[in-house]
Amino acid sequence: MNQGARQVMPVYRSVAEIPEGFGPSVAAIGNFDGVHLGHREVLSAVVRESREQGARSVAITFDPHPERFLRPDRAPRLLTALDEKIRLLAATGIGAVVVLPFDESLAGLTAEEFVRGILVERLGVRSLHEGGNFRFGHQAQAGVEELRAFGARFGFAIHVHEPVHVHGLEVSSSAIRALVAAGDMGPARWMLGRPFS
Repeated sequence: MNQGARQVMPVYRSVAEIPEGFGPSVAAIGNFDGVHLGHREVLSAVVRESREQGARSVAITFDPHPERFLRPDRAPRLLTALDEKIRLLAATGIGAVVVLPFDESLAGLTAEEFVRGILVERLGVRSLHEGGNFRFGHQAQAGVEELRAFGARFGFAIHVHEPVHVHGLEVSSSAIRALVAAGDMGPARWMLGRPFS
């Protein structure tokens, strides 16, 4: 292979596609809709720590958006289609993306089953970076406090990131969606760190 050729970032579209012996890894889990400045801050911390630890960096996301599966009548209109999201995630320097199909079986996993079966056994997660409002497991039963308890039990570190603010506004996908819907593209651009397209 040509030394100068850029490594293609692997995308695993199910747990079954994750190769044996994948870890150790440093990860973030999220919908990452828009891959906005808040997401990018978390992901850059993942990439930085993975380099320090000699581990793989991975972003874990879902398709479709969980709301689209659980509450299709109330699901948000997304800022980015899956292929665009993967392209934006690759641009953060992340080493791999795992796209978990959000279906009945994933929605039914308890928080512990998700942590043990996917994070620990398949991905060999040593460290996890999340925002403070992160929820996971069947019916979003668990949050960052439960995650800390799982980390202590299964031997991985938890880093909880504060929300990012630009021009006094808290950056979030829902805030950006509301701005775009209102045609307020300036603040949407600040939060995305690029023009909305």
